[in-house]
This record gives sequence, C-alpha cells and structure tokens, in this order.
Amino acid sequence: METNIFSKSFWKGYIGFGFVAALLYASITASVIAGVHQSENTWQLYIGNAAFAGVVLLYVWLKRFTIPTGSLKVIAGAIVTAMGVFFSCLLLLLALALMPLQPFASANTPVTNPLDSNSGQVWNIFINAIMVNFLWGAITAAVFGLALQRPQAKLSAGNE
Repeated sequence: METNIFSKSFWKGYIGFGFVAALLYASITASVIAGVHQSENTWQLYIGNAAFAGVVLLYVWLKRFTIPTGSLKVIAGAIVTAMGVFFSCLLLLLALALMPLQPFASANTPVTNPLDSNSGQVWNIFINAIMVNFLWGAITAAVFGLALQRPQAKLSAGNE
C-alpha cells in the first residue's frame, strides 16, 4: 500500500499542527517578552521551543500507523516543523507589533522608558524562532520518526 504524504488530507494536518506549534511557541514567547523586563531571563524562551517540539512529537506519534515507513515520518515531521517556523515568525511579528514596548528599536538606541529594556532583542527572538525551532523540530521528527517505525517482516527460515 502506497502512502502519499503530499495528499490534501496530510497537508491539512501539516498546516494545523504547524499552526498549533507556532501558537504555543509565540504565546509563550510573547508572554515572556511582555512579563520579563531584563535580558537575564531569556532562558525562559526555550520553554516555547520545547512546546514547539512537543507538538511535532505529537504529530509523529499520532501518524505512527498512518505513515508506514520511518523516512516518510521524518519528512512529514520536517514539513510540520517548517510550517510551524513560518507561522511562528508571522505570529511573533503580529504580537510584537501590538506590544506597547518598542521592540524594533536598535540595540544602540537610548532607552527613554525603563520598561523598554527589551528593545534590540527582537532579532534574537526571530533567530531563536527560526533556528532553534527548526533544529528541535527536525531532531524530534528524525529521532521519533525512526523510532516509531513498524517492525519489518521476519526473515523466512530459508534466509537465515
């Protein structure tokens, strides 16, 4: 039985799970940015990365019987990861544009408001959204996609 992972039903899943992963990542990241006014707590951004990778893991886990081979699971997980990275950048851009802070100010711009101590960090957040989410999503898809593949048929007695 041939499974086409590029069919319309799979693309709905890719977009849906990618959007959920992006929504979790962007909401956690935006809450960290809005609630934390000092750059020493930026480690909390990795909580959003872990949530993003968790959604990719959930997708691969749910498709363990639908997608027959491990390599196709890895490809499907990578597509969910790419969709999630795209949507997370869009959602972060929207969230940061709506924030009352000055997130797009340069790091060299003098801060006129003490609450605007996050200015200049936006580019680091987008690099985190692109690089770390893609890395964690790809590793999650590769490890669990290959680990969850079905066992191969046993060899017959004559081929031992």
